[in-house]
Amino acid sequence: MCSPSSSSMNSSLEVARGESLSESTIDVVEALKKGFDKMMVMSPCKEGHFDFKRDCSELKENCTFTFLENFEQEDANFFLSLKEEDASAIRCSTPVVGDGNFTAELMDCDVSTIACVDGNFTGNVFNFDPYGPDGHTCHCSHCSKRNAKSDDESVNGKSFDAINRTFNGEGTMNNKNWLRTVGLCFKNALLLIFAMEQEVIKSRPTSKSRRLITTITVTVVVIVLLCVLVGLVIYFMSKTLRQPMPANARLPKSVKPLEYTLKVQVYYPNSATTSPSDKLFTFDGNLTVEIECISSTKNITMNLEEINIVASSLKLIEKNTKKKIEFSNPAFEVESVAQMVTFYPVSELEPNKRYFLSMSYTGKLADDLQGFYRANYTVEKDNRWILVTQFEPTDARRALPCFDEPEFKSVFTLTVIHPANTTALSNMPAVYTKIIRDAWIETSFQPSVQMSSYLFAIAVVDFPYQESYESNERLKFRIWTRESLMDQIDFALYAGPKVLNYFAEKFDYPFPLPKQDMLAVPDFGPGAMENWGLVTYRETALLYKSPKLGGVARCFSVIDKLRVARIIAHELAHQWFGNLVTMLWWDSVWLNEGFADFIGFLGTQHILQEWPNVLEQQFIFEQIQMAMAKDQEPQSPPIHRSSTQTDLFTYFDYITYKKGASIIRMLEYVMKNDFWVGLKIYFKTMAEMNAREEDLWAAFDKA
Repeated sequence: MCSPSSSSMNSSLEVARGESLSESTIDVVEALKKGFDKMMVMSPCKEGHFDFKRDCSELKENCTFTFLENFEQEDANFFLSLKEEDASAIRCSTPVVGDGNFTAELMDCDVSTIACVDGNFTGNVFNFDPYGPDGHTCHCSHCSKRNAKSDDESVNGKSFDAINRTFNGEGTMNNKNWLRTVGLCFKNALLLIFAMEQEVIKSRPTSKSRRLITTITVTVVVIVLLCVLVGLVIYFMSKTLRQPMPANARLPKSVKPLEYTLKVQVYYPNSATTSPSDKLFTFDGNLTVEIECISSTKNITMNLEEINIVASSLKLIEKNTKKKIEFSNPAFEVESVAQMVTFYPVSELEPNKRYFLSMSYTGKLADDLQGFYRANYTVEKDNRWILVTQFEPTDARRALPCFDEPEFKSVFTLTVIHPANTTALSNMPAVYTKIIRDAWIETSFQPSVQMSSYLFAIAVVDFPYQESYESNERLKFRIWTRESLMDQIDFALYAGPKVLNYFAEKFDYPFPLPKQDMLAVPDFGPGAMENWGLVTYRETALLYKSPKLGGVARCFSVIDKLRVARIIAHELAHQWFGNLVTMLWWDSVWLNEGFADFIGFLGTQHILQEWPNVLEQQFIFEQIQMAMAKDQEPQSPPIHRSSTQTDLFTYFDYITYKKGASIIRMLEYVMKNDFWVGLKIYFKTMAEMNAREEDLWAAFDKA
C-alpha cells in the first residue's frame, strides 16, 4: 500500500516556475476558468472541490489544494482540465516524495515542458475524449520514481506521441501545427526569461542583475533560433518521408474481397530462436485473396504500404474453372503516394466470377506504434520483445496487401509462425498449434466473421493470462499482461465479462465470437483499440489494483479505477458499434465513436454500481458541456464529415465523440424505450454489414 510519510499534504499549481501567478500567465488561469468554475477532486475527501472564485479570486497567490489530515492515498490526488490553451509552463509539485498524483487532461495544448518534481504526473492531451479510450490521442509524459520514463516514450527512446502529434495523420508536417509549435517555443522562452528575471532581481544587485539578464536573454534567443532551425529541417525532411494520400485515393469498386488466407512468419530477437541478421524485425507473408468481380476490369487495385511483393510469386486463378490467368509485363505497379498497388492480368475479369489472387511478400516490423510493430520491455534487465498490430484507420496495408477501406468486409484466416516460447493471438481462437522446426511454432486460427480490415489483429507475446467464464458458459474471456503485472488484472477480469454480458442483454444480440481477449501492451499509441475479439490497451488503461490491497509499486487512485472502467466499457461497446455494424466510410465514424461513448457511460455505471449517478453527472460535464463549447467555434465541423478530407485522423475529434454521444443521449431521452427497440432492429438488420445514418434512422422509424 502506498502510504504517505506525513500527516498532512498539499499540492500547488505553479506557473512558469514563479512563486505566484504572474500577469504573463493569467491567460492559462483564465482558460481554466472558462466553463470550469469548480475542479473536481476525484477522491473520498469531503472537501473535494477547488473553487477558483474562492481560492484564487485575485490571481496573486498560489492555488493550493488542501486535504484532510486523515486521508487515504487517493486524497493526495487531484484532477485538472485545461481548455484549448497553452499549458506548457505548468509545474506540478508535491512536498511528499512519491505521494500525490497530479492528473491533468490538456486539450489541444503543448505539454512538452511539463515537469514532475515529486510523485507522479499523468496527463492526457486529447482532441476528443478525456480518457483517451480510442486511438489518435496525444499523451504527454508520465513520470514516476519507479521508472523515470515517459508512458508514451517508445522503448528505445525514439518517439513520443506528443512529438508525433506535430505531424498530420499521413506523417507529413502540418503547417498549422508546425507554426503553432514554433510560436509556443517563443512563448515558453519568454515565460522562462520572465521567471528568471524575477529570481535574479530578487537575489542580486541591480547592475549585476541587468548583465546577467542580458546574458540569459541572449542565450535563450539563441536556443529558440536553434529550435526554429531544427523545426525547418524536420519540416522539409518530412516532405520526403511520407506523403499524404491524394483526396481521391479511394479503391475502385470493380472487385471486392471475400476472404484473406494469410500465413506470416515473424523474425525478431528471442531466446528460443535465432533469426538471420538480415531478417531481424521483418516478417514474411504468403497471401491468397478470394475476390469477386463486380464489373468487367483488367485491373485489380489494393492498398499497400512499406511492403515488397515477390513478383515471381504472383498467381491469379479463376475459382470454378481453375484456369490460370497470366499477368502483363510489368505484372503490377505500386503508387507510393496513393498507398496502392495495381495488378495487370492479361485477360479481363468477368462480372459475378470469383478468383484467387496469391502472392508472397516481405515487410518490416515497425517501430512507430502503427501497422505491425514491435515493442519491448525488461525483466530484471533482460530486454524482451513482443509484436502487436494497430491498424485503425489505414495501417492494415502495412501488414498485408488488402482492400483497406471499412466497406470491404471480409473473412480473415490466419496462420502465424513464431518462436516456441511465445503465444500468437488474433481475433479468433486458435484451432491448432504445432512445432514445425528448430523451436518454431505454427499457430492457425479459426476463420473470422465478416469484418473490416482495420479490425484485423495479430499479436505475438510471451505473457501469461488469466481466464474467466463469468460472462456465459460458451465465451472464453482472458486478460493478458506481463508476469510482473498479473496482480493488477482482477478488476479488468471482473469488469470485462460483466459489461459484455450487460451489452448483450441490452441489445438483445449476443456477443458473436467464441472468445474475448484483452491485451495490455507495454508500448501502445492510443488508449485502446477495439479489434474484434482481441482488444489491445495501454497498460495504464487496463490494469488497476485497489491501494488498500497494497503490494504494487504504482499508486492507484479512484480516478484510475474510473478511467479503466470507462475505457473497458467503451471498447467493449465497440464490439457492437463499429465491429458488428461498421460505418461505410470514415465520414460517418460518429456512428462508432458517439455510440461507444454514450453506451460506454452506461456500461461504466453498471460496473461501478457503488457510485450511483456519478456517471450521469460526469457525462453532462465531460460530454455535453465540452461538446457545446467546441461546437460554438467558427470552424466547428458537422458530425457527418466531408468525404474529401485526406487526413482521416481529423475525424476523431470532440465533435465525433462528445457531440455524437450527446445527440444520442438526447435521442434516448426523447424516444425512451423505442430507442432501445430501434437499436435491436438496427443490429439484426445490419449485422456484419456497413451502415450510414439513414440505416439508423430507418431502424428508429420501425420502432
